Amino acid sequence: MFVTLEVGRKLDCNRTLALSREHSRASVTSPGYPSAYPNSQRCVVELQAPPGFRIELRFSDFSLEDHPR
Repeated sequence: MFVTLEVGRKLDCNRTLALSREHSRASVTSPGYPSAYPNSQRCVVELQAPPGFRIELRFSDFSLEDHPR
């Protein structure tokens, strides 16, 4: 079974997505997407799937913030 996470819908920051056979798809976005994401912010989404399942990630838009050296 493949689990697909597609960027598109807004969801709360810092949460866990527990996927299952019955709920095998979810969308993940940064807060306020598609508006700019504030620098130096941390948003963590933990993905969980049952043993033996795979998680497939698909990105439609992906940008990284500038980082001072």
